[in-house]
Amino acid sequence: MHTRRQTRRGLSGLDLAFTLCGIALLIATLIVTVAFTIPITSESLASSSWPSTTGKIVERRIKTSTSSQGGKGSSTQVIIKYLYTVDGVELLGDRPAIGWGSFWKINSSNPSHQLGSTADVYYNPEAPWKSTLRTGLEFNLAFFFSLVMVVLGLLFTFLPIHAARKKKERLAKAGDASEPGRKLMGVMLMAFGGIGVTFGLILGLVMTIVLKDDVGQTNQARTWIPVEGKVITSGFVQMEEQGENIWSGRIEYQYELNDRIYTSSRYALGVGRDLKPDGEAVHGYRPGDLATVHVNPMAPEDAVFTLTPFEESWGMFWIFMLAPACMLCCGLLFALTGLFTFLRG
Repeated sequence: MHTRRQTRRGLSGLDLAFTLCGIALLIATLIVTVAFTIPITSESLASSSWPSTTGKIVERRIKTSTSSQGGKGSSTQVIIKYLYTVDGVELLGDRPAIGWGSFWKINSSNPSHQLGSTADVYYNPEAPWKSTLRTGLEFNLAFFFSLVMVVLGLLFTFLPIHAARKKKERLAKAGDASEPGRKLMGVMLMAFGGIGVTFGLILGLVMTIVLKDDVGQTNQARTWIPVEGKVITSGFVQMEEQGENIWSGRIEYQYELNDRIYTSSRYALGVGRDLKPDGEAVHGYRPGDLATVHVNPMAPEDAVFTLTPFEESWGMFWIFMLAPACMLCCGLLFALTGLFTFLRG
């Protein structure tokens, strides 16, 4: 009777932990596929029918990554930005090809797209700020990432189940269903879970301290005074940032408060840094257009053009905060599984 009850226990604590991790990976794969892989694939296929215009390469940088194994096995990535005009609006593109992680390698047979040269730019007619220099489906990291996650998820989910079944059959044939070392395994799982919980708490605390001032500053923008403003100029300009000359969107606007006219080009607040207008914003707001700007009542010369990217950055902030939360949850899962395994031992 004792042997029969032991053989019906099924998955051990470690097997259960790996199976749950596998299921979590499969769920994450589904989210990544729906959020990234499918949209990228659809856009890549649709780009084959996009119209084209002539653009100019305004930035071309070469980024080389060298393997840590003795300097062998380096990869070269070309970062390209180009200006093009659609409907009388000058826009900036930065995609040589569509795809998360798509890149071009530099070689002697590809001398095109040098700085200052012209190039055919293909753009989405329904969203002209989305463009590419190459159309069609490209290999990208979204496919590779989804594939790796599916394989790992399936392995983590079904291998422990298969191993538990084989172990159960082997113990049944031997006439002994006891599993030595169960208490030790439980202690190891609890220790591993404790490490995960500790790192999750530390990471969450560090992120909270680092972003505390930025969060407080961006929260104040909700109380700023909405004032009607007028766009003076909009487009893309080259500016220096962190020692490098980069191209960035810029919307300059005027507004009036207390019978005084102010001029600003500050676009929006974000968590950690000010945000710059993207192609959609530049395309949507042209010189002469009116817009509601938000002015700091304590310093009227301080204003932001819109709060929308600020709200979006808050969404990214909470997504970023999911890292310590996930680490904490995984640690708790392993700790509880270890405790369950220890008590059953």
